[in-house]
Amino acid sequence: MGVHLLDYLRFEDLVPLCRREGRWSFLCVVAPLRLPGATGSPVNPIAVL
Repeated sequence: MGVHLLDYLRFEDLVPLCRREGRWSFLCVVAPLRLPGATGSPVNPIAVL
């Protein structure tokens, strides 16, 4: 399970897209890199409308 440390996700960049689509909710998926034997990984946050 681990400890999830996320900083500076910049969700405000989604405002123009949400306004254009007329949707104000989204699913935030945080996809880590799969590194065998590693104890940490950079992540790729993805907003799914």
